[in-house]
Order: sequence, then C-alpha cells, then structure tokens
Amino acid sequence: MVNLKKRVSTVIAGAVVAGGLMFGGATAAQAVTPNYSVGPFATVSDCEAAKITYISSWTKISQGCTYYPQQGGFTDNGYYFHYRAIA
Repeated sequence: MVNLKKRVSTVIAGAVVAGGLMFGGATAAQAVTPNYSVGPFATVSDCEAAKITYISSWTKISQGCTYYPQQGGFTDNGYYFHYRAIA
C-alpha cells in the first residue's frame, strides 16, 4: 500500500512539473520576440495574399492587414501586417 501511494504521488508530481514547463515556458518564449512589419501594399487583397506566405510553424501573425499613413516608422502610405518569430 505504501508503494502504491508513493507511485501515485510521483506520477502526479511529474505531471504537474511537465504541465508547468509546457504551458509556462511557451508563453514566455513567445513574448520576447520582436514584431516585424511587412508592407506597404496598395490594397488589402495584396496584403492578405502576402500574409499567407508568412504563416508557418516558425512565425505568428501578430496583427492583420491595417492601413497606416506615412508617419512614425512607416515610410509610405499603405497596408501593413506584423509578424513575429516563435522561439
């Protein structure tokens, strides 16, 4: 009976540690990667067509196609989308 309790508690402890590493580690790793802007595109459909080529297991689209006028870091009027690398 003592061995059974020890095995059950070991399995539960292992599951808790594995779950914490799996869910806690993935969020922190994705949060530190920078966003990259792609564009400008003249139309939303051009932007959407280019965005599809950036979807992979290594990237995450962080903002869809949005119109930005020439200001701040944007060099021209047009539609841009943002992605980041998944670490």
